[in-house]
Amino acid sequence: MSTPTKPVKTSSRPVRALAILAVLLVGLMATALIQGATSVRLGLDLRGGTSV
Repeated sequence: MSTPTKPVKTSSRPVRALAILAVLLVGLMATALIQGATSVRLGLDLRGGTSV
């Protein structure tokens, strides 16, 4: 009888996941800078009017 083979365990790659996240964040920041959105504009109306 042959011995059963163990499945190959794939190691997790946290560096790859962090690199993908960093690339996505840089892409979003570049898109915001290209469009000229350098300041945050909130849509909260504290005066009670209809214009923001």
